[in-house]
Amino acid sequence: MNIKLRIKLSFIAAALPVLTGATALADPVYDFGATPSSMPSSSSWIYTSGGISITASGYATPGGAAMALFTKLDGPGETGLGFVNGGPENEISSTNFMQLDVSNLLFNGITSLTVGIGSLQTGEQAIFSLSSVSGQLGATPIDTLTGGPVEQGYTVSLVPGVDFIDITGGGPNSSSGAASGDVVLETASAHFSAVPDQGSTALLTCLGLLGLCCLARSRRTA
Repeated sequence: MNIKLRIKLSFIAAALPVLTGATALADPVYDFGATPSSMPSSSSWIYTSGGISITASGYATPGGAAMALFTKLDGPGETGLGFVNGGPENEISSTNFMQLDVSNLLFNGITSLTVGIGSLQTGEQAIFSLSSVSGQLGATPIDTLTGGPVEQGYTVSLVPGVDFIDITGGGPNSSSGAASGDVVLETASAHFSAVPDQGSTALLTCLGLLGLCCLARSRRTA
């Protein structure tokens, strides 16, 4: 292989990792322990990160009546989103649910969401479900977190056309022993697909063709 060809191929090899990483987008992170600046109503708050929004709304069960949201600030593991009338601890329990509208995430290419739950005392539960209807709790749970560990995370794969993630409480409360386990919504971290955008794909294709042309020319002149 001649020197000119080696230089061209070395340039292509060096450019590939740069190009494939240049279009990576930062994962939006949402802090539900901070009251959002955009509050369209007491029962529905909008959280925005990197220009991408999640709307958190609260509802009673059964019936689906709207419930006023509450930012609980009781220190590590006890800080996050709950309800004004969410019992003595203002949290998410079996008599209510928190619904996250993830339609804007799906629109912007987000493929999964890691949700952080706090105040998970021993035996208490955070129950996750998916719903396509605003204000309606998903009929079938997709997973359940159970305390011990007071803070836990769960990653939900987002499904096009399914715009809502629902979170409700369950299990026994460790202090009372009653079936009144409750939790708070702490954080969420959204994740993009690793697929390169169209600009990167086109540029990588051009570099690949350039490499093939260089090899073909080398063979003809050999």
